[in-house]
Order: sequence, then C-alpha cells, then structure tokens
Amino acid sequence: MLYATDQNTEMSEKKRHVHPEHLPAGEAAIVHFSLEGLLPTGELLAVNRQFGFASILTYDGHSPLVVAEQSFQPTEMRMLLPLVRSYPDYAPNELLLASFSGGTTEEEVHLARQRLLCARERGEWDEIMRPMRNALSRVRQKIIT
Repeated sequence: MLYATDQNTEMSEKKRHVHPEHLPAGEAAIVHFSLEGLLPTGELLAVNRQFGFASILTYDGHSPLVVAEQSFQPTEMRMLLPLVRSYPDYAPNELLLASFSGGTTEEEVHLARQRLLCARERGEWDEIMRPMRNALSRVRQKIIT
C-alpha cells in the first residue's frame, strides 16, 4: 500500500538500508506519470527507479508535496514500470517477462515472446510465469490503498 507520509518526518527516522540500482547511462533516475483517470487531477506518480520508491505528488502552489509513498524491491520495480508506462493500455506478458528478466529492448521483448511460446508448447507456462506472477502480486498489494 502507498503510505501517507508526514512532511516533517526525517529520512534518518526511517532507517532503511538502500542499495541503489544501477541505471543505464542517459536514463533518468526519477520518472513521472500523470495516470489520468486513475489519480485525481493535480496529482502524479513519481517513480525513483534508482532507490525503488514510488511517490504520489501534488502541488500546493508553493512546492510539491508527497501525498503517499511506497518502497519496492528491484523485482517489484521491474514489474511496476511496464505497467505504469503502458497505462491505460495493458502490458503484454512478453514485455513483463522481459522487464522481469532485466531488460525491455525490442530484442529482449522478442526473446521473451519466444520463451513464452516455447513454454506454452511444452506445457511449462506456469513454471515460467510463476515468479513473475508472485512479483506482480506483491506490487498489487503495495499499491492498493
């Protein structure tokens, strides 16, 4: 669940051990999504990919305010990002699998599609999808408010 935050809470009180993710050169650590129709007007989702935080922000006319925030493990972040990037459309399984495996280039999505097709033909669909479904389930639990 996204936790409501107190603007006066100091980061040192949280005592969270953060191991930053390494991002490819040239990619922004923080990405913003308006998610129209999902978030109220004037709010946006800010995702800090490097440290694994997602925050809902609003603006009071003077400065941005954090309405709620949640931390995500690296595998959870790899599931969250394709979902919010695809919104309002769905994120196809091959994109989710590629992201879960660590990449989302066209080649990696194509390879993930091939893995899924082979898994379906061999009757191994559940085995290949189970770890991804588990991560998606944890993401869902964290974003439900």
